[in-house]
Amino acid sequence: MKLLLEGSNCCEEDEWAALNDVGSQYLKGEYFKIEIQNFGWRKRNGVKYVQVQSFTALLSKILPYTECNFKLYRDKGVLKLQNSHHDSPTGAEWYIIRPCACSTYENNNG
Repeated sequence: MKLLLEGSNCCEEDEWAALNDVGSQYLKGEYFKIEIQNFGWRKRNGVKYVQVQSFTALLSKILPYTECNFKLYRDKGVLKLQNSHHDSPTGAEWYIIRPCACSTYENNNG
C-alpha cells in the first residue's frame, strides 16, 4: 500500500485548498462507490454512492462531522482512506473508494 497524502478536515483554508489540489489528482471520474468499514464507535460497515467534483467535496460527503485526521493510500489501483477521530482514535475506520458508472450511482440514490 502506498501512502499518497495525509491531512485533516480541521485546517486553514489554504491548507484545505492544497489538500484538494493533491487529492483531486487521484480521483478518476465524478461518481464513486464508497465501502465503509468500522465506522464510528459502533464499528459499522456500509456502502455509500457519491457524486463529487473534487477531493475535498468527497471528504465532506463521507467523513463524520467532527475533527478527523486521515491518510489516503493506493492499494493495487484502489484508493483507501484511513480515518481517525474521537470515536475511532486508532484509525480503524476505512473508506474504500472506487469509481462507478453514472447509472450505478443513479440506481443506488433513487
